[in-house]
Amino acid sequence: RKRNEGISEKSRKNRIGRKQAALQKASKALASFNAKKDKKQAVDKESKAKSNKSKHKPTEVSSKRTDFYKRGAPQLNSSGIGVEIGAHTYKPRDPRMENMAGHFNADHFDRNYAFLDDIRKEEIDRLKKRISARSMHGKKGQKARRKLGISVDENAAQCDKDELQRLTQEKSAIQKNQVETAAKRAVKKKIRQGVADGTHGAYYPKRRELKKMELEAKFDELRKRGGDSAVDKAVAKRRKKNKSKDVGLFNK
Repeated sequence: RKRNEGISEKSRKNRIGRKQAALQKASKALASFNAKKDKKQAVDKESKAKSNKSKHKPTEVSSKRTDFYKRGAPQLNSSGIGVEIGAHTYKPRDPRMENMAGHFNADHFDRNYAFLDDIRKEEIDRLKKRISARSMHGKKGQKARRKLGISVDENAAQCDKDELQRLTQEKSAIQKNQVETAAKRAVKKKIRQGVADGTHGAYYPKRRELKKMELEAKFDELRKRGGDSAVDKAVAKRRKKNKSKDVGLFNK
């Protein structure tokens, strides 16, 4: 009886071992089959993609053909008659300034880049200090130049003066543009307010009348920003300009 039990236990272990071996063999066969299937699908997909290419697409040149590069690749920027056609040339574009990127809103631009005014003001102050330090003499000038880390250099001094003049003119032009924009906005608001209040109906003022209204609004805006002195300065400048214009007409 014990002998029979030993034989049955041994046979049971043999069956388990054969079963495990069969499972391992089947797993390997299945993995090999799946790998071959995936490879075949990839090849079929690639061949299908190649066969679906449009006839209008340019011909692809194989990199294995060394003679193509030895004799020189075709010059795409040459039209064949010695004139460059501008093919594949880099053309930088700023999306903030392009019509394709949307409508340009000057008010939004001024609000988003208002920090540039502070940077410009700081740069003007820095250039004024540098120019002043270079114009000083004696120990006071040496101390000021040492503090700013500059030396007495005529070329550098001239560059600072040119840069200061450029920034000052840029600042004046921006302020002038802001005043004119604010004046036009005030005129439009006044006309719309009059229509809304019922003071007058909807109308389109003549060019001369509109110009007069904008000039008055401009002086009001200058008075708000710089007081009466700014208005007097603008009036004197305008008077001088008109006088020179009249002199030019009389000389003709």
